[in-house]
Amino acid sequence: MKIFFWAASMTDGTWWYRLHLVAEALKARGHEVMVSTQIGEWARDEAQIIVGQRVCNPRTSILWQELCKAGHWRMVYEIDDNLLAIDPRTNDLAAHGARQRQAFDLAGAIGNHAAAAGLPLARAEVRPGHEFRDFRDPRVQQAMRANLTHADLVTVTVPPLAEALKPYNSNVTVLPNSVPARLLDMSPQREPVAGRVMLGWQGSATHTRDWQVAAPAVLDVLSEYPTTHMRFLGTWHPAGMLPNQVSFIGWTTNLWEHYKRVSKFHVGLAPLEHTTFNEGKSPLRAVELMALGVPAVYSDVPAYRGVVTHGVNGFLARSPADWRACLQMLVEDAGLRATMGDAARETARAWTIEERVTLWERAYEGLL
Repeated sequence: MKIFFWAASMTDGTWWYRLHLVAEALKARGHEVMVSTQIGEWARDEAQIIVGQRVCNPRTSILWQELCKAGHWRMVYEIDDNLLAIDPRTNDLAAHGARQRQAFDLAGAIGNHAAAAGLPLARAEVRPGHEFRDFRDPRVQQAMRANLTHADLVTVTVPPLAEALKPYNSNVTVLPNSVPARLLDMSPQREPVAGRVMLGWQGSATHTRDWQVAAPAVLDVLSEYPTTHMRFLGTWHPAGMLPNQVSFIGWTTNLWEHYKRVSKFHVGLAPLEHTTFNEGKSPLRAVELMALGVPAVYSDVPAYRGVVTHGVNGFLARSPADWRACLQMLVEDAGLRATMGDAARETARAWTIEERVTLWERAYEGLL
C-alpha cells in the first residue's frame, strides 16, 4: 500500500503515537509511507490512502472535503480524543488547540493539487489561517463534524470514542494506542536515592482537573513520608507542597528523553476525572508506564479497567481514601513496587506497535 499521513503537527505525542510509530511499523512490513504536515507531490501522485489527523481548522477543512469528493484517494479521518465533547470547565484550551494547528501553507497545497483533485483553481486564493485556539469554537466544531462525515473511514483509539462518532460516520474502526517495543528494554529506576521515593505525574495544563483527583492523597502522603518526592512533567501543581518535596521538568519534543524521565518514577500517578470527554480516553498512560516497568495508581475509570488488574500490575482507585491507601503501600514496600512493575511490563508486551501493526494494515487494506 501507499499511505500518506497528513499530520496536524510533528512535535507532540499525538503525532508520535498515532502517525509516526504506525508509519515506521508499516514501512517495516514493506508498505510505502510518508508523514508530513504538507500535502506534496507524492501524496498527490502516488498515495492510495490519505490519513488526515484531527483536520478541523475551518480553512484546512476546505481542502480535506474537496479531496474526499474528488474520489482519487481513500480518505481516513484519524482522531484520538472526543473533541466534540470537551468539558467546558477545562482551562487553558489555548494550549490544547494550538498543539493541533495544521502547520502547512494551505494556499500552496490547494494550488498544487487543484488539477489532480479536479478543484477550481480559484481555491488557491484561500489564505492559510491557523487562528483558532479553542476546539469549542463553533466553526471548528462544524468543520470537524463535516470532515468526519466526508471520510471513507474514521479511526479512533477506544470503543467509547467510536460509539460517540458513529452518528457522523458509520465506518469507524478502533485502532488502539501502542508503544514501541524498545520501551520494554529500558531499565526503570527501582532504588530510591537517599531513601527518597519519587511519585511522578505527567500532563498538560488541560489536565489540571484530572490532577486534582489525586492531589489530596498526594499531599497526605508527602506529609506522612517526609522523604517522599513529587515530580511533575509538563505542568506542575505544587500548592501545599514543601519546596524540597517537589520538582518540575517541562515538556521535551524528544520522546526518548521523555521516556527516560518517566522511567525515573518509583510510583506513577494516572488520575482521570469522570467526564464525557475522558470516556473517550485510551489506556496509553497506563501502557507507557507499564512498558517502562513503573508501578502506578490509576483512576478506576473505563480507560484503565481493561488493562489494569487491581493489585497485580497496578492499583485502581475510586476515592481519595483509595488513592491514599494505594500510594502508602507502594511508598512503604519496595518489594511490592518491584513485583508490580515486573507484572506491568509483562502486560505491556501485548501493547507494542510491532504486535499490533496488523490492525492498521487490515483497516487500510479494507479500503482498497
